[in-house]
Amino acid sequence: RLGAAVPATIGAMREVEVCYDPDLAPDLAAVAEASGLSPEDVISAHLSGDYSVFLYGFAPGYAYLAGVPEAIQQ
Repeated sequence: RLGAAVPATIGAMREVEVCYDPDLAPDLAAVAEASGLSPEDVISAHLSGDYSVFLYGFAPGYAYLAGVPEAIQQ
C-alpha cells in the first residue's frame, strides 16, 4: 500500500574497523579526485558518517549503506 508507514527496525550495532593505508584503500585517491577533497578530508568525511545497512547485495558480504556523508557520495 502506497504511503503506508514502515515500522522502524532496530538491528544490532556493529563496529567496523577500517584502514586507509594505500595498499588497503586503493580507491581513496579516486574518491578524493572525484569529490575535490584531499585524501585526509575524504577520511574525515568517511569517519563522520553514521552508516546503516539498507540492503545486502548479490556478492557475499557486500552491503549497500545509507548515511554516507554528502561530500563523498558519488
